[in-house]
Amino acid sequence: MKRWISTWSIGPNAELAHFQKIKEAGFAGVEIWCEHKRALVYLEYARQCGLEIGMHLPFHDLNLATPDITVWNHTEKVLIEWMKNCGNTREFMQRYTADMLGLPKKEMKL
Repeated sequence: MKRWISTWSIGPNAELAHFQKIKEAGFAGVEIWCEHKRALVYLEYARQCGLEIGMHLPFHDLNLATPDITVWNHTEKVLIEWMKNCGNTREFMQRYTADMLGLPKKEMKL
């Protein structure tokens, strides 16, 4: 079993050295909470340290279930921007969608 840690647990002011210690402690990856103001910095730190990355997309003030098309459009835009920040959006979506559905990755067509 792989061990991961959430950036929620390390707070909003972590530095590269903290991510290096996470890697040294044997963690395979980090879940980056996009609610943190330094989430993009954390994304880069995780990449530099060779950690696997999971994204906890923003959810405060964002509602895909809204009947208000303006809110829905804004929510969609914000979430897609974050997925792009995680790397190739197509690869990201294919990998995580396949994992969530329990399908072999080659069966996913996006």
